[in-house]
Amino acid sequence: MFNEGFSATSGDSWVRPLLCQEALRLGRVLAEHAPLEPEVHGLVALMEIQSSRLKTRMGPSGEPILLLDQNRAQWDRLLIRRGLAALERGKQLGKSYGPYLLQAEISACHAKATAAADTNWIRIAALYEALSQVMPSPIVELNRAVAVSMAFSPVFGLQIVDALCSEPSLKEYHLLPSVRGDLLMKLGQLHEARAEFERAAAMTRNIRERELLLKRATECMRQL
Repeated sequence: MFNEGFSATSGDSWVRPLLCQEALRLGRVLAEHAPLEPEVHGLVALMEIQSSRLKTRMGPSGEPILLLDQNRAQWDRLLIRRGLAALERGKQLGKSYGPYLLQAEISACHAKATAAADTNWIRIAALYEALSQVMPSPIVELNRAVAVSMAFSPVFGLQIVDALCSEPSLKEYHLLPSVRGDLLMKLGQLHEARAEFERAAAMTRNIRERELLLKRATECMRQL
């Protein structure tokens, strides 16, 4: 429910805040009923911190604003504090990290960075590596590719992405060509990047996301 609210898979809205609010409410209730389960606190922490950015994920006309371009001064500090507190509760239970605690740690790295340039991408890449061990997934690997590209070089991120191109489960997953397009654009391979953005745009069912991807394809053309 939260994921659909945070990044709507279809329709003409980039986010659906009411879904996020309801998912967060249910998570808080669950944490009260299962206080000794670290993953429950990890899930709540993840939703709290992600919710802190909802108002900055869209511009005045409803257009998507990506993480690195968001106004961090407008992030909800109360939700961030609640998220960090939930994360700490989960960690203090003394058990090994599960998928939600690890994802909450990743989200916390973004929340603690007062500017995009201050983001600890090396730690985020390491956390995604740990997440891939406890929850192997092509989507986790794709996210790791982004972190690796930011921490070290788009070249290394592209190597990870290229290895995923033959993954059957990602055949219709629009974020694969979207991420590949972004990495190619950073490497100056603009013709290929444009094609990847256009391919991603044709695959998504969200109108706002399609507009964003086509805009990025146009940016590639302008730089040629």
